[in-house]
Amino acid sequence: MGAPARKLVLVLLCEKVGEDFLCWPSVRTLALHAELSGRQVQNHLRWLREAGLIRTEQRLRPNGSKSTNTYYILTPERLEMDHAGAAGAQVCAEHHADRCT
Repeated sequence: MGAPARKLVLVLLCEKVGEDFLCWPSVRTLALHAELSGRQVQNHLRWLREAGLIRTEQRLRPNGSKSTNTYYILTPERLEMDHAGAAGAQVCAEHHADRCT
């Protein structure tokens, strides 16, 4: 994984997830807690996505404007579900509709 700051961003995400392995902290919140710039956090999040450790989905407010991303921590079980096309949206739709709209 390399960079200690990258590990810290992943740990911060993991601290915020529930049993559903999803959370939606803002880049600003992550940057404040990690003592990094927003750009550094975005770069680490991109690396974590490309490495297959997290998945992100854009959240929208009721008026259609962008909100924070939803971050999914990809455990081996969730990776299998993602490859089958069933994770994330299905979990949201079934259990967390209020948090994923």
